[in-house]
Amino acid sequence: MNFLSHYHIQSIPDNNEYSIGVTLPDIISLYQNPKPISSRIITDIADKQNISPQESRLVCGMNAHYQADKIFHTSPWFTNSMQSVCNLYTDVFNKHLPQSLSHILVEILLDKFLIENNPEIISKFYDQYQKFNIKTAHNLFERCAFYDKSLFEKSFTRFKTLRYIENYRTYSGIAQTLKQISERLDIKTSVNFDLLSDFISSSYRMIEGECFMFFDKTQKKMFKKSRC
Repeated sequence: MNFLSHYHIQSIPDNNEYSIGVTLPDIISLYQNPKPISSRIITDIADKQNISPQESRLVCGMNAHYQADKIFHTSPWFTNSMQSVCNLYTDVFNKHLPQSLSHILVEILLDKFLIENNPEIISKFYDQYQKFNIKTAHNLFERCAFYDKSLFEKSFTRFKTLRYIENYRTYSGIAQTLKQISERLDIKTSVNFDLLSDFISSSYRMIEGECFMFFDKTQKKMFKKSRC
């Protein structure tokens, strides 16, 4: 899942550290490091060293994120949605959509559904990041020998300042995001930008009903609320 879906499903009111934790791994995935922080490393830190209550809640949220993604990425809903989007891409462009991009696009379209039905969700999401004390993350991650404090803080600040999830409000914004991700992953695409935007619009309309079913029923069977 992407940022808003994790936040919508897993965040806990009045538990800022946990609510940041359920979305922070997606920022860490953008944080270039030869040995990325993983769920195993986070759990190892929590098990072996004394950590503060704030750090504990952050760890709990991050582990909830990793567990949710493990379930979601192997679910029939996700597999079928990716296949539908890939088939449409082939019909429109007569070429294959790389799996990594179909994966990302379906997750973004889930977030798009949330935005369409709750336009204020983006502001509420970023409010959590404005409230978060980054020292909590620093104190936790500095236990990792490979942690680059300056680079992480730069990435974190950039994310909450640029508010790039606002791009998900429009199909052209999603197209721009997808192109930027393609460049970062070194995936060559030669699709016309306007046609790509139209394809994303068609993809959303195609799975919109499935997105409703996911948030209304499916996710409730997949995930359990944390006790953190």
